[in-house]
Amino acid sequence: MLKPYKSNQFKKDKFKGKYKPYKKYNQYTFNFPKNIFYIRMTPHNLIITVTNLTGNIISYASAGSTGFKNTQKKNPFAAQKTTEKVLKNISSKEYQKRIALIIKGQGRGREAIIKAIQNAKLKITSIKDISPISYNGCRPPKYRRRRRRRYY
Repeated sequence: MLKPYKSNQFKKDKFKGKYKPYKKYNQYTFNFPKNIFYIRMTPHNLIITVTNLTGNIISYASAGSTGFKNTQKKNPFAAQKTTEKVLKNISSKEYQKRIALIIKGQGRGREAIIKAIQNAKLKITSIKDISPISYNGCRPPKYRRRRRRRYY
């Protein structure tokens, strides 16, 4: 005869008098991201920072640090190469496959960044855009009145 365990792992079957394990219920798996990619696109540069959920920086790179100069930093090719550099730095460390993207600013390299991350076989759980949007904006300067010259 089987002896019962002291933990509640097993319960007694009413009909057979033996102890059997509890039924395992469906365990829901949540797609929580393990790493967060912060992508900041300014008019003159691109900065990518990778953090864990607590906010500690794992890796970062910018288009300037990848070797691009002046107007080349704005194009999608620079965005792709910068993303690949960050992913290369991460691959040497321990990281999870599920990530979240937080994008700030406007730029032409958004799609290139997402494609580079998907090519690295990372699962993107969410994409969030936190670009500042002015709803009414600043007050425009006052209308300039100037004297009209008459030519006779």
